Order: sequence, then C-alpha cells, then structure tokens
Amino acid sequence: MNQYRSEQFGDVEFSVDVLTPGEPGAWQEPDPLLKLGFDPDVAEYLDIGLKKDAAYSHAGISTPKSTGAFLKNGPEFLSYYYQEPQEDVYEILRKKGMLRSNIENYQDWASLPGEISSTDFVGQYDQGQGGVDSNDIWRHEYRHRGVSQAQQFNPDIPLANLTKEEEETLLRLYDYEYGRPKIKAEAKEYINNQGEAVPTLEHANKMAREIMEPEAITPLSRILSLFN
Repeated sequence: MNQYRSEQFGDVEFSVDVLTPGEPGAWQEPDPLLKLGFDPDVAEYLDIGLKKDAAYSHAGISTPKSTGAFLKNGPEFLSYYYQEPQEDVYEILRKKGMLRSNIENYQDWASLPGEISSTDFVGQYDQGQGGVDSNDIWRHEYRHRGVSQAQQFNPDIPLANLTKEEEETLLRLYDYEYGRPKIKAEAKEYINNQGEAVPTLEHANKMAREIMEPEAITPLSRILSLFN
C-alpha cells in the first residue's frame, strides 16, 4: 500500500502536522504518549472505496505486528476489524450508497489496489467529508501505538496492562485535552458514558516519558520521586 507520508520533505511536513496538537495558532507540545508511539514510516492510507461525501464512523487504526502480519489491503482489514465476512461488509457499504461509482461489484471492492507494506502500522481510512480532523485521528492512533510500545519496553507498568476499554477511555481523555473541537466533543460524550480512566493523563505521560528517557531515571530520582 502507498505510504500516507511522502519522502524527505513530506516526512517532515507530516511529522510537524501530527506533532502539533491543538488549534492553529495555539499549538501545544506533543504529549509523551504521542511521541512514544509516533513514527512517520509506519503511516498507511487504507482505501476502502468510499465516495468523497460518505463519512465513515471508524476512521483510523493502529495494529501491533502480530495483527498486521496477515492483512493485505483496506477491505481485508475492515473485515478483520469488524469480525465480519468481507462480502457482508461490502453489502453494507453498497446498500448505504457509500462506494465510489467505479466499484461495480464485490470483486472490484475486494481487490482495491494497494498493499499494506508493514506488519506494524498506523492507518487511516478515507473517511469522506465532515469527519474528525485527520491529524487528530493520526494522533489518537499513534497513542494506541504508544501503549503497544510500552507493552514491549516495560510490560510491568500499569500503562502496559490496560484492558481495551481502559486504553480507549484513556486515549479519549487525551483527545479531550489535546484535540480540536470535533474530536473533543466526541471524547466528552464517550467519557460521560464510560467514566474516567485509570491511569490519569499525568501518570500515563510520566510512564511514557520514563520509557523514552531511561537515562533520566536513576535510583536517586526514584527515591526523590516518593517525596513529590
């Protein structure tokens, strides 16, 4: 599959866009969990055949190597994500009139060009118009990858042992804290329905920061932290 990023300058531009959360003119420093998960080389664009005006509810995805190893393209991943046969997913999109006019049948859809190029990737679907800002989606999914990185580097910390529900609620708190109005509103609704997350943003950021900066964590600093 074509990488979402482009080479050289495009890589830098993509990084700047994703690593500057908040409103234009009032950007914030990227949070440690975002920085832990961010890698422009694993960004993938997943084409699922939508028309430009067809908004889709799930726009992004992050997958560890064990999941992405056997997935080939956007339709196959969509089928895997919803645990539904590809034929059924196609029929849902077709009946809702969401597919492009050049996709005339199931075979056209299932064989959309492009191949997922990595087993460890962060992807974004073509979500159509009126959706959440694409960079907010990238940030949300890269934070999922940050949690996966924590599981690899330090599997004993609370950040590495969240349930799927706890992880998603935590990331919605990040969306609310760092996101633009649309994703902020969605995050607020989600949190109101699910409740607060454990760990807190402050604790999650601290754990992510310690993974990225292990040289700063010494026996003395650990003792001193008990008094902070």
